[in-house]
Amino acid sequence: MKTTIELPEALQRELEARAASEGRTVPELMLTLLRHALAEPARPSRAAHRSQPPTVEAGGPLPLTDASNAGLFELLDSGG
Repeated sequence: MKTTIELPEALQRELEARAASEGRTVPELMLTLLRHALAEPARPSRAAHRSQPPTVEAGGPLPLTDASNAGLFELLDSGG
C-alpha cells in the first residue's frame, strides 16, 4: 500500500541523511522506525493522567457533616 505523508523539511532532511548513513532508502528506514515504534507498548497519554483526580490517604472517613461546599471549606479550615 502506498501512503503519502507531509513532513517538515527539517525532518525530511534528517530522514534522508540517516537513511544515507545507514545505506538504506528513506522508505526502508521509515518502515523500520514505524515497526519499532509500534512494537513498544503504548504509554498512557498525559491527558489520561490529568483526568483522574488525585487520591489522598486520610486515615479513615472524614468527619464531614455538611456535604456542601461550605461544609467542606469549614472542615478544611478546622484542620479536619
